[in-house]
Order: sequence, then structure tokens, then C-alpha cells
Amino acid sequence: MNIFLHLIYDFFKMLVWGTLRVYYRHILLLNRAQFDSKSPLLIIANHPNTISDPLLVVVHLREKVFFLANYGLFKNPIASWLLNRLYCIPVKRPQDVDGTPQNNDDAFRRCDEHLQKGGNLFVAPEGVSFMERRIQPLKFGAVRIGFSAEIKNNFDMNLRVLPVGVSYDAPNQFRSRVVVNAGELMDLRDWGTAYHENPKKAMEDLREAMEKRLQNLTIHCADAAEGVFLQKLEQVADSETKANTQNWFERGQKWVQILKQLKTNEPQTYIHLQHQTETYFAQYPAAVPADSLRLLKLIIGLPVFIYGFLNHMIALAVPYFLNKKMNMYVGYHSTVKYLSGWFSFGLSYYYQIKCFNAYFNDIQWTILYGLTLMPIGWVAWEYYQTAKWWYQDHQFQQLPETAQKSWHDLKTQIQNIFEPA
Repeated sequence: MNIFLHLIYDFFKMLVWGTLRVYYRHILLLNRAQFDSKSPLLIIANHPNTISDPLLVVVHLREKVFFLANYGLFKNPIASWLLNRLYCIPVKRPQDVDGTPQNNDDAFRRCDEHLQKGGNLFVAPEGVSFMERRIQPLKFGAVRIGFSAEIKNNFDMNLRVLPVGVSYDAPNQFRSRVVVNAGELMDLRDWGTAYHENPKKAMEDLREAMEKRLQNLTIHCADAAEGVFLQKLEQVADSETKANTQNWFERGQKWVQILKQLKTNEPQTYIHLQHQTETYFAQYPAAVPADSLRLLKLIIGLPVFIYGFLNHMIALAVPYFLNKKMNMYVGYHSTVKYLSGWFSFGLSYYYQIKCFNAYFNDIQWTILYGLTLMPIGWVAWEYYQTAKWWYQDHQFQQLPETAQKSWHDLKTQIQNIFEPA
């Protein structure tokens, strides 16, 4: 790989690093030392949020990483030329080739060559991306790639699998939280004997081991419905005091296990809790109690919000309307927001500063104005969130006493089941 492409990779990595930290309120990196592991590495991660998942993983690795990307991205000749030179290897899926037989021999050859040279390769082994809090059944692609490279080197290549779990509290929302959790390395040399004895069984066992690792590194619900149910339980628990990112993640893993036990040992309790939760949110979706100081914050901060909103309404409108216009799968919303935000915020800030200087013709005031844009944007966004919480609390206070009692009963039940004294 020539020096020019290295520089492009480093530039985009730095740009992505900054963008992710702007888009997400908090990125919690667990087991950081695993990201410094020596190459070659086969990096696997779950895939609930399309392009965001690999970026959140790879941006924390010091060494450069190649990506196994779906063939559909390469159909445009210009995109194919660029992606093939920018660390991407195309792999065909049935949906990419209209169900015709797939031939990925070239992709596997390129993966072998790259790993044998000591490179790192990112693979999303689920093969699909659904915005759900669970690990989808893994395909055999990552297993085949790992074994293929090791077989050619008589299981003496020192290729290891780095499993990484990515968990979002609200994956398509700006200023949400995400946990990137690296697991222990899986040395493929340990699977050499098993593969020589029974290749098919070894591949299935490794696939299951990878799947189990990813489940343990994430908040893994039994199905999509349970994931939605858990999110509503969290909303109740966090209505007045929101858990920090690590507590939220650890609580989520713990509560999933409790739900599993309830469903098995006390199915009636599980059904009752689920029915009570669904009934409340179906009747009063926007009514959630909050702390009483938020109205005072809104009154004091209104002038600052107006200033911030007026300076960002165009930049914010572009990602919003692009998402509406493109009508893409919800998993792409966050990607569209921050990719389009690169341009909308950059151009908006540039022309606003230019117009300010043209009008006032004072370089010192222009510099001061430019320096206020980003921080005042943060303040305006926090104000908007506070206003939403206040509105939810206001809606709650307007509910009849029976509905408010239902909420408090639900919160008490959750406390007794998940966090007993």
C-alpha cells in the first residue's frame, strides 16, 4: 500500500474519530488493552447499526484494517475502483447477486494474502444488519476466512480472532451512548487439531464459540420484542436519574438474565410485567415524570437556545431532510446524519462566518463569533433535550391519578424484580 493511501486512511480515521465523538454523547471503551494486540488479527463484531459498527471498532485500533464489504457497494465502477484501493474487499451475498450462485473465491484469496502479510481484517460475521439488541446467528464466512489462512500456513500463522461487542442505548439518535467491548483473543492455532480430525465439526464449533463470545460482550436479548421491552423498562428506571454509560451496560446485561429466568421460572410474572409496561406506553407514550428543576433551566436558557438554534437550523435541516428524502432503512440514519453533517455544518459555519465579517467588518469580533458556534450548538441541543423531558413531565402531571399510580406501581414492580433490597 503506497504512502498516499496510508495518508488518506489516517486522515479519514482522524475525521471519523472526531465525528463519532461529536455524534455520540459517550463512547465507553471496555478492555482497551485488547485493541493493542499484535497483528495479524481477524476482527469480528456484531452489526446492528450498519456502517457505524465497523467504524466504532476500527477507529480504536492502532494498525490499519481491511474491511470485508458487501458486493453491492462495488457495483458503481468509480466506487469499485476507490473501495478496492481503500482497504475494502468485496464479498457477494445472495441479495447482492439476485440469488444467483455466488463465487467468492477471489475475496477469500485476497483475505488469505492480506492476513499472511500480517494484516488485520474486519468482518461482520452476522452477514446482515438489523437494529436489534441481540446477536443474529453467525454465518460461516469469518470461520472460513480464518481457517483458510491458517491451513495454508499449517496452523502456524499466529492468526487470532478479536471479538468486539457494540451496544447502543439509542443507535439512530444524535448524542446517544455506545459501549465498545473487546473480548479475549481466540488463537486459531488452538483449533488446528480439531480441524484436521473433523473439519466440518471444527468450523461449526468455532462459529458457535464466536457467537457465544459476541453474546457475552453485548446486551443480548432473546429476540427483537424482548429488546424493545427492555428499552421501555430502562426508560422507566431512568425517568428521574439516568444511569451512567457503564452502569447502563452492566444493568442491561444483568436484566437480560433476569428476564430469561423470569420467562422460564415465573412466566406469569413475566407476562404481567410485559403487559403492564406495554399498556402504559400504548396509552401515554409521551408521559414520563422528570425532575422539577427543568422548567427553571428552560426559562433561564431560552435566549441562549434561540441564538444557538438560529445559527444551526440550516446545518441541522440538511441531515434531517436527507434522511426523509432517501427513505432508507433506519439502520442507516445515524450514518447519513454524520456523513451529511460533515458538509452541512462545515459549509454552514464557513458562510455564516464570512457573512458576519462582511457585515461587521471586524476581524476580532468575527473570530469570537466563529469560536462560539460549536459550543453554543451544544448548549442549544442540551436545552432541546431538557425541553423534551420537561414536556414529558408536564404530560405526566396532566394524567389522571389512576394513570400516575399505574406508573409508580410499574416502577415499584421493576425495582422489586430487578433491584430488590
